[in-house]
Amino acid sequence: MESKHRRTYVILGTGRSGTAYTSKLLQCCGLDIGHETLCSDGISSWYLTEDTPNKNSASWGDLSNSTLVVAHQLRNPLKTIPSLMTINNDSWDFIKHSTITSTWDKRLLVRSMRHWLEWNQAAFRKAEYHWTLEGLEQEIRPFLVAALPELGLDVFNDNVQRVSQATNSSKTRALDLNRIFSTSPQVLLRRLRQAYIPLVLTTEKMHAADSILAREIDAFYTEFKATVKTELQPQLNSGDKSAVE
Repeated sequence: MESKHRRTYVILGTGRSGTAYTSKLLQCCGLDIGHETLCSDGISSWYLTEDTPNKNSASWGDLSNSTLVVAHQLRNPLKTIPSLMTINNDSWDFIKHSTITSTWDKRLLVRSMRHWLEWNQAAFRKAEYHWTLEGLEQEIRPFLVAALPELGLDVFNDNVQRVSQATNSSKTRALDLNRIFSTSPQVLLRRLRQAYIPLVLTTEKMHAADSILAREIDAFYTEFKATVKTELQPQLNSGDKSAVE
C-alpha cells in the first residue's frame, strides 16, 4: 500500500489507551491511519507493541516494505488499568504468551497493572514520538508537524471538538451486540459494571495490591511525561507556547 505521505505511521500503546479515538481524529485531519487495520498512511494498534503477530491486527511483517515512523500514546494508569480489567480472554492469552510479559499473576488488578507498565515500556523503546491521551491536543504537535506539516492547528482543534472521545468507550463496548455474543458472561458483567459503576482506582489501591509494581508505574509515568516535555521543546523555542501549557 503506497502512502501519499511516503511514510507509514504506527501508533503503539497498551489495550484501552485510546488509540481508536486517535485514529479517528487523525483520519478527520487527512492522515489515513486505521485502528488495528493497516490503511494508506498507517495503523494504530496495541498488538504491534509485541513483535509476535496477532489475528486481530496487521503485523510488523505487513509493514516490512515501508519507511516507518513510530509513535506511542499513553493513557493515565488510574484510568487505563480499571478498563484493562474488562478485556476479553483472547487478549489476555495474547498478553500472557507475549515476549513482553515477564510474569503472570492470577490477580486481575495486578495483571492489569503489569500489562500497563511492561507494554508501555516496550512501546516507549520503539517510538520516536510520545504523547499522553490526556494531553493529546498539545503533545501530539511534534508528530503532526512531521506527518501533516500543511495542517493548521485551527483545523486540528476543530476536529478535536468534533470527534467524540467516546469512540470505543466502556459503554459502547458493553452495548455492542457483536462483542456481547463473543464475550464470556464473566467479562461481559465486568464491562457492564465498568460502564455504569466504574471502578475508581487510586495509587493507594495499587500500592496495596503490589507496592513494588505501583512504584515502578509511578516512576515510568513520570519519566514518560518528562520525555513528552522534551519533545515539545522545539515548539516552545519557536514561540508556540501553547504547545507546553
